[in-house]
Amino acid sequence: MANKYFRECLRDCDMTDIGYKGDIFTWSNHRETPHTVRARLDRACCSPKWTCLFPFDKVMHEAVACSDHALLCINLSQNSIKQPNRKRRQFRFEVAWTSSLECADVDHHTWNSPKASIEIIYYGS
Repeated sequence: MANKYFRECLRDCDMTDIGYKGDIFTWSNHRETPHTVRARLDRACCSPKWTCLFPFDKVMHEAVACSDHALLCINLSQNSIKQPNRKRRQFRFEVAWTSSLECADVDHHTWNSPKASIEIIYYGS
């Protein structure tokens, strides 16, 4: 019955179970057979927005010696982040910009500011 209410709560909040890799169970009473009881009590849930950002992630159930619950680990590596499909536009310098007074001010300010010139050198190398 509690599982039914949990599923209803997830549905009402527009959340889903992320899924998992590893052992299905996240809890054990650590008793010897035939008295062993194991269950999947712990779950990681997410919103649709999370799923769009991290479509390849699953939760890893990792055993821990100091607890009767498994550790839930989510690897948020750059490889798992879905990147938008954007083409990089090439920068094109227009000679006409040099005749603008604003361009001269920006040049002067940029080249005479210690921080800005360090950034330019850093990004240029």
